Amino acid sequence: MQIEISTAPPQIKNWLNSAKNGEPIIFTEQGQIVGRIAIDEPTDLPRRQAGLLAGVSLDPAFFEPLDDDELALWNGDSE
Repeated sequence: MQIEISTAPPQIKNWLNSAKNGEPIIFTEQGQIVGRIAIDEPTDLPRRQAGLLAGVSLDPAFFEPLDDDELALWNGDSE
């Protein structure tokens, strides 16, 4: 459900402002949590961008099995 904030009652607007400031709002009914208002995602972090590595490819040898010596190195069994 999506609701335009301009149509929300004033008290809800205050709760949303508190959530924007990092304070989660928890709704309870007879002592049980029935809902929350919290910020959806940190606003100070950059958003992920789909396709950022588009066109990047790996050498097919990357997918080949390791030989015993290489596998031992990865497992820390040899120097």
